[in-house]
Amino acid sequence: MNDPDPLNLVERYGEGWCVTLAHRPLAEALDAMGVPAERQTEVDAPNGEGTDVDPPPLLAARSLPDGWTLVVETSGMTGWSGERDDVLEALTEEGGRALAVVVDPSVDVVLYAEDGEVVLRFVPSLAELEGSGAERFRDRLEKAGFFLDEDGSLPPELDDLPGGRLAVHGAELVWGRRLTADMFDGAAPWIGGEPITDTVPPAELAEND
Repeated sequence: MNDPDPLNLVERYGEGWCVTLAHRPLAEALDAMGVPAERQTEVDAPNGEGTDVDPPPLLAARSLPDGWTLVVETSGMTGWSGERDDVLEALTEEGGRALAVVVDPSVDVVLYAEDGEVVLRFVPSLAELEGSGAERFRDRLEKAGFFLDEDGSLPPELDDLPGGRLAVHGAELVWGRRLTADMFDGAAPWIGGEPITDTVPPAELAEND
């Protein structure tokens, strides 16, 4: 795991995406992320260009072995659901665990939550590590080369990784498992939908001015 050869999700999904892994059943994970059961439907595999569903789903999920659910977002026009503290808290209530990796033109970040609390926020490119669980993960991240040298740079084996792959590698170290192509490929169906948000549409804001 310390020898980085992370999956290139930028090739699949473009420059902006969020991948969330939650240790709970798929329907429950989508519900916690804002897609209730009545809005969940089978969708095409996610890609960087949306799907044929109208309107296109913003979240697409599939079940993984060992009780994990993978959720992919490729449109952040209302923000990334997997980056929200309240979503990660809901995903991990009653002893659950969840990991989210966000690759975005503004900043790439890895988030980890358990037992209803976000305990880690890690920015791989800056080696910023925050949260009540930060010290638990610091040793494995340091051994992998994360944490800046005295001149403010990552070691060459990490510095040469494009941003998306650097974030994936950081997420793998936190999760303790690899993200592999078969998690995103294959015949297993994807279930998804457009999340319900409390964001007021711009048109309504204009009417209220």
